[in-house]
Amino acid sequence: MENQILEFLTTISSDIKEIKTDLVEFKSEMYDFKTDMLDFKSEMNDFKTDMLDFKSEMYDFKSEVYRRFDLIDAKFDGVAEQLELAAETNFTEVNFVIDKVNKLEKDMYMLKSKTNI
Repeated sequence: MENQILEFLTTISSDIKEIKTDLVEFKSEMYDFKTDMLDFKSEMNDFKTDMLDFKSEMYDFKSEVYRRFDLIDAKFDGVAEQLELAAETNFTEVNFVIDKVNKLEKDMYMLKSKTNI
């Protein structure tokens, strides 16, 4: 009977040592997992920072593009106004010349009518 108890205790001791070894391995794996999760969290924070920087750069780029389009639009408005002024000046000059030609034709008609009398 003593032998059976001794064998039983030896078996129990061996099983407890295996359980201890398994627990140590499990604890080590949990520590590694925790380390991996902390690394992942750090990488995600870095990614978040990169995304915020990218978003800021895109906003700055968008603002720059809008500013440039506004400048181009203003230049087109200036060119259009200059063309309108030039066209108006040309019309005024053409009307002036037409009025002078009409007046000269009238004067020539008057002179001819006076000489024919």
